[in-house]
Amino acid sequence: MDGLHPWTRKREIMIKIMYIEDHEIFGKQVIQNILSDYDVNQVTSLTQAYAEWELNGASYQIILCDYDLPDGKGSEFIERIRVLGFRLPIVAVSSHERGNQALLKAGADAVCSKFEIPDSLLDVLRGLLA
Repeated sequence: MDGLHPWTRKREIMIKIMYIEDHEIFGKQVIQNILSDYDVNQVTSLTQAYAEWELNGASYQIILCDYDLPDGKGSEFIERIRVLGFRLPIVAVSSHERGNQALLKAGADAVCSKFEIPDSLLDVLRGLLA
């Protein structure tokens, strides 16, 4: 077995994910324990997300976005890239229902609450990347 999940095993290019999450330790644990088969770049603020998007936005296939960030709301970032015409899948990953609803309203395609990440994130990603 090559360590990849069955639905990513035959992909020639590794899926690249931008993970907007201000809790660095939590984000690193998610990356190491759940998203280790993906090329994940964690950014911890709205400012970093804008800068990373400006430099490398076209290389991402999916975004995971928290709502509460130290310098703003994740919904601002989602609204901005949607206005610019980018349609890549975005998953709302806030621990608060109001945050996830705001992210959906801004243009996120799916929700995976932080409390559901260990059990559901890979299924959500599979559904969006199919």
